[in-house]
Amino acid sequence: MIHLRSLCVVLLISPMVQALNVTQSPDLYKLRENILYRDSTEAPLTDDIKKMCRLDLYYPADTPGFPTVVWFHGGGLTGGKRDIPEALKNQQMAVATVDYRLNPGVTCPAYIEDAAAAVAWVFKHIQTYGGDPNLVFVSGHSAGGYLTSMVGLDKRWLARHDVDADRIAGLIPFSGHTITHFTIRQERDIPGTQPIVDEFAPLYHVRADAPPLVLITGDRELEMLGRYEENAYMYRMMKVAGHDKTELYEVQGFNHGNMPQGAFPLLIDHVKAWTRAHTAVTVQLQNRYLEPVFSDVDCQEDILFRTTRDHTGHLVELTLDVYRPRGDTFDNRPAILWIHGGGFRPGNDKRQKYIVHMATAFARRGYVCAAPDYRTRQSPRDDMRGTLKDAVEDGLASLAWMRDNHRVLGVDADRIALGGGSAGGMIAVSMAALENSLAATSHRPGLFALIDLWGSPAPENRLMTIHPQFPPTVIVHGTADQTVPYAWSQTLAAELTAAGVDHLLYPIVNAKHTPAKDLPEMVEVCSHFLYRAMEK
Repeated sequence: MIHLRSLCVVLLISPMVQALNVTQSPDLYKLRENILYRDSTEAPLTDDIKKMCRLDLYYPADTPGFPTVVWFHGGGLTGGKRDIPEALKNQQMAVATVDYRLNPGVTCPAYIEDAAAAVAWVFKHIQTYGGDPNLVFVSGHSAGGYLTSMVGLDKRWLARHDVDADRIAGLIPFSGHTITHFTIRQERDIPGTQPIVDEFAPLYHVRADAPPLVLITGDRELEMLGRYEENAYMYRMMKVAGHDKTELYEVQGFNHGNMPQGAFPLLIDHVKAWTRAHTAVTVQLQNRYLEPVFSDVDCQEDILFRTTRDHTGHLVELTLDVYRPRGDTFDNRPAILWIHGGGFRPGNDKRQKYIVHMATAFARRGYVCAAPDYRTRQSPRDDMRGTLKDAVEDGLASLAWMRDNHRVLGVDADRIALGGGSAGGMIAVSMAALENSLAATSHRPGLFALIDLWGSPAPENRLMTIHPQFPPTVIVHGTADQTVPYAWSQTLAAELTAAGVDHLLYPIVNAKHTPAKDLPEMVEVCSHFLYRAMEK
């Protein structure tokens, strides 16, 4: 949305900000000055770098977890100096105000390199002062606004410091160029009236996955030539690119020089709102993987993961469903592969009710879940070992698919667990034994856990014996099960004990096969077991 702020509105907000300044004691804040934010590992420390690449850090003394605004001064990349804006003092936030090298002493891209180094310093050190590195905002006026956008949108500058620009909590440039800066154009003998959009223009780097962006300018009739219009175009192109967290404010009645008076209240409002939202999410996610912290789950159905032939020679295409927590910003999540039951016969598939229930329940806890199909047979008992072998091969193929696509799925490839019920449990036990034995010999992480739901196989129906590398296992089984005897789970538990494998046998007293009414209890038991297994 484009916001038009009139002078009278800004004047109503500004005294409120000033009142906050009065009520906060200066003793609650500390100031550390003249910090060198570049070091010799980045570039040789020339006299110019030692003199100019400095910042001052103003921060709350006794308020842990505070947000930080990295502030770049204006001056056309040829002048200006760092200072802490009065409007940002006593606002329960830190301010890192930055000097950077200037033209004609240096030319492009030195200004951007310095700006990136300063932002990287804050990310790497703010926690030492009590700040939250997840709440680092970048802002600045005029040339500082230009540097803000360049550092946040063109990811290569921060990447040189091993910092992902997308970690920035918000970009809030004040009246910054979105085309290539006029000083950089002058360095190339390009006149100021000739707009250029190249790699040194924020407009060149519009992208959907950028940090939240708040563009603020003065009155279009009072601003510098074209400054509002180029920011409006930036706003439009970010929206076209799919970035839904871009906002544009025109502070009416203010020119280029005094527009920060109207812009600072907007900056403070956004920083505090984003900080409140981050805090709420942080509190919610403290119970991630244990409690259902997400209300909705997205399911992508029927993804092809293998084409093979069944025991009769017919071609078979095998698909799986993927369940992910909606709105999750984590990109390195544990995963569970859920194997359905059904006696190895056609008629049951990856959408068995309890499989859907378990996959959904764990996705709401922050896991990525996948449920694959596998080859079945009309008469599986005619060749039980061959039936199991086919199903296990298919299960391992779905596991390999998940590892191959872990970046797209947002999955930690080293933290994948298996779950299976009935026949799916039998498949999962053999898969776990084979996978973790192979992982041990190839010196890579194996499955981190196994959930066996009333599916412990008889020893003669396993493809491999239990061994010390077998993953931690939770077994849930009804004691009155007449389809898969509870005694088989007792046998499996005894073998796990003998192999020194962490496990839990959780009996459901008097329950029969597939005890659907006990699913909520099973989810609680299994989620706590997996949480403990991940910590190990």
